[in-house]
Amino acid sequence: MKRLLAILMVCTCACGVGRPRGPMSDGERMYLGKCTSCHSAYAPSERTPQKWVDAIDEMEAKKKVHLAADERALILTYLTGDPAGLKE
Repeated sequence: MKRLLAILMVCTCACGVGRPRGPMSDGERMYLGKCTSCHSAYAPSERTPQKWVDAIDEMEAKKKVHLAADERALILTYLTGDPAGLKE
């Protein structure tokens, strides 16, 4: 009986494991650390690059977040895929 329980437990745990995730980029780590303390994480594809820039500008203007230039660049690189965030 103990053996059956152990097998069932192993199978249950194995079934609950999702697809392995690749390593997290510095930008993703920064985004999750700075932006998700107030709201859920959004997928980068949920907004256009310009909308991401606008959203970060708004959060900074409303004093919801303070980002150093390098932090902002990392986050925008993660969200937009553009190392410059968005070329203006």
